[in-house]
Amino acid sequence: MIASMEEYESAREALDKLTEGAEGYTEALQEANRAALELINSYSGLFGSEDYHWENGQLIISDDAMAEAKGVMKNKETQAFAASQIANINAKEAQNKAETTELSREMGKSMMSIGDYIGTTIIGIKAALLGLGPIVTSSILPAVRAV
Repeated sequence: MIASMEEYESAREALDKLTEGAEGYTEALQEANRAALELINSYSGLFGSEDYHWENGQLIISDDAMAEAKGVMKNKETQAFAASQIANINAKEAQNKAETTELSREMGKSMMSIGDYIGTTIIGIKAALLGLGPIVTSSILPAVRAV
């Protein structure tokens, strides 16, 4: 929309530099009117019938209406940027959560492996102390590892 507004303003400025009847005036008038109509039709929600009028064959959008429309569009751009930033933050948070969950799982697996090692070592030591060595360790270790 900002580009459409700038196009309209540029066409108006070009027309204002010419006098009626001068070479190029008709083309400049048509261009200014085309830009005004395109702006009004494209953004009809921003311009009411009281915001523009015809004067000497020229479609003129009031300065107040143009200023208000620019403000509305600037707010929409700001809102779109903010929404984009929020979406980026949410995506980053989701990614961090997924990575944290994966890290927790990996750490849990490592802790289980360490626990298995310590548990089997303790069982082996107790079995050796009781003189049960190969009998106990061979029957208990598969059950401990299964857990």
